[in-house]
Amino acid sequence: MRRLIIVVCGLMLAGCASLPGGRNARLQGIGSGETVKVNPVGASDIATDVVTLIKKHYGPGQTVFVVSKKRGPVGEAIDDDLRSAGYGVSVATPTAIAGTRFRYLADTFDSSGDILVGVGVGGSFYAMRMYQVLPLGNVEREGDWTVREASK
Repeated sequence: MRRLIIVVCGLMLAGCASLPGGRNARLQGIGSGETVKVNPVGASDIATDVVTLIKKHYGPGQTVFVVSKKRGPVGEAIDDDLRSAGYGVSVATPTAIAGTRFRYLADTFDSSGDILVGVGVGGSFYAMRMYQVLPLGNVEREGDWTVREASK
């Protein structure tokens, strides 16, 4: 869990800092993951938010996302919603279809039940949003997405 928090903080700092050698240079090794416990409805709500955001920046029917093999309920819901919205989704393997790398993190933010969801696309798009996990595992959005698009 600490490692995920460090990675999320790194993503937040990447939005504020200029990275020498290109923005992909330091963020290339970051994969996807989640440590949160949400029910299927909560995972679906997060996925719907993520895909709604992605649609504003990447066209369905013309984008193939390469996702991590290691996914939890939130990641699987995101993959399903991306496919339903018309995106290609390829699981990262040596024989994966070429595409744009898609990463996500869903991690506990604090002891009050807040979680932070971060999304990265390629090396130029990063977004984060807070959610509160309710007692039965549903989620409630807290604020809007914070989006950082780096120039290419």
